Amino acid sequence: MQLTATQAGESVTGPGAPSWLSKCSWNDMTKREVDARYREHTGIKARTDSEYADIGIDPDEDWVFVVCRQDADVLAAAPIVGLDWLIARTRASVDIPVQIGDSAPAGTTDVPWITQLDTWLWIDDTVWQPRSATSPSLFGTTVTVTATPVQVEFEDDDGHSVDCGDNTGTPFDPDRPDQTTDCYLTPEHSSRTGDRTLTSRITWDVAYTCNQYCGSGPLPSFVVENTRPVVTNEYLVVES
Repeated sequence: MQLTATQAGESVTGPGAPSWLSKCSWNDMTKREVDARYREHTGIKARTDSEYADIGIDPDEDWVFVVCRQDADVLAAAPIVGLDWLIARTRASVDIPVQIGDSAPAGTTDVPWITQLDTWLWIDDTVWQPRSATSPSLFGTTVTVTATPVQVEFEDDDGHSVDCGDNTGTPFDPDRPDQTTDCYLTPEHSSRTGDRTLTSRITWDVAYTCNQYCGSGPLPSFVVENTRPVVTNEYLVVES
């Protein structure tokens, strides 16, 4: 699942889940209580104990009551299905900060990239941290979903890319003469303002854990892709 944002300071939520899912609320009820809520919404007459017996359903069995809109949509399901929904909803609640990638030079009009010179790239350490969300309780079960950044890749308009792996890159320190980095790109062409871009792609691995009943395990990873404009200048050296 790939998500896109364009400004630092933003965040993205809902990875891999439809938008309606994050609006749903869950309640644990008995089958009898679920039927009573259905009656409120639909006017259908609630079953009697003898009717439950005739169809082989225990009216005191645990069920999940799900409301996804205030006015209409109501769902109900057995507990195991409810726990699956709870995992998905919690995954949809993880909030991921946007990082468009820092560079030295910055790539602005005042401090442009320079052709044929290495441009250092990195991700802010405050972004390169696991992010978690925890569900409300359902039958005493809570789910925690954690997204962890595991890879960052940068790409420029020349078609060059660098995979910095799980290394966020090293911030450039102008006061250090002996520093090095493996996370850099070397621009080939100059530009005007806004003509060229830097793209960063951060891959997040996702996993869930439950305090009871549903164990733990991996969930599909997702990629957050961000693009920002950069300015590149060309310095000419004239021999006298």
